[in-house]
Amino acid sequence: METIEVQQLRAFVLTAKRLSVTEAADKLNRPKSAISKTISQMERRIGVRLFERTSRRMTLTEQGAFVLEKAASILEDLDRLTSDLRGELTSLSGLVRISAPPELGALLAERFIPTLVKEFPQLRLTMSLSYKFEDIFASEADIAVRGGRVRDDRLVARKLGSFRRVLVASPDYLERRSISTVHDLEQCNCLHFEVADKTGAWLLERTRGTGGRRTPAQQTVRVAGNFAAKSFTALLGAARAGVGIAQIPDFLAKAHLGTTQHLVPVLPEWGSPPVPVFVVHRFGGERIARVRKVLDSAIARIPNMLRA
Repeated sequence: METIEVQQLRAFVLTAKRLSVTEAADKLNRPKSAISKTISQMERRIGVRLFERTSRRMTLTEQGAFVLEKAASILEDLDRLTSDLRGELTSLSGLVRISAPPELGALLAERFIPTLVKEFPQLRLTMSLSYKFEDIFASEADIAVRGGRVRDDRLVARKLGSFRRVLVASPDYLERRSISTVHDLEQCNCLHFEVADKTGAWLLERTRGTGGRRTPAQQTVRVAGNFAAKSFTALLGAARAGVGIAQIPDFLAKAHLGTTQHLVPVLPEWGSPPVPVFVVHRFGGERIARVRKVLDSAIARIPNMLRA
């Protein structure tokens, strides 16, 4: 049996309720002939007569009354679904799922999420934390904040800013070593982020020159160490404990540098090349009001968080 179209069901239900093709045509703003043709097509498709027609009146057949009950219920469910979907698109309440690397996620949880939930208390937010560039479709995340390039053309990506990985160590560790050039790192115990540094080499870029003038220059340094972890937080902890020199995101290092004296910068004029940070989402995801609001807030606030 061929599919019955929604517009055919609407034409039939209106005609059946009013027992008038003319009234149904006026309600649907369609020609009377088009409504008559639509009902005849329905009758041919389902193989039964829906109306008894005379020159003066039309009545429902027994089969027509049965179809009217079912069709009216179907249209009510469809209208309710359409209404719910419209509410879904316009409502600022409900769940928004965010994906981020652990340290960026922690930064968002501390400095982005509180403002967001205060401003929009009807929102519910969940965050999954992983260094993997997991498939946003498989993870069902509405929004992902990612460090590094986005090469999936199925996604919309907006750059928020960037960060550098900086070199840090404990004062105790540095008391035993003199480090004045990047090549001095080759004689140090350098702590590896296992995924990023499988080659045993660090690409460093000069971020400051004499007189504060930026004079970028890059050097690749072969380094070795006796500790690796797939966690910048773990590397930070090991560096604070005097195990060696770690290369960690600048926004993570800032809270531990200077005042606590548990961690100090190493070669502060050097760091990794900038790592871009993007917020990404599926095409069309921004049409959902609550997702759009979180996206707009991320675009407005996260760049300042990365620069602070």
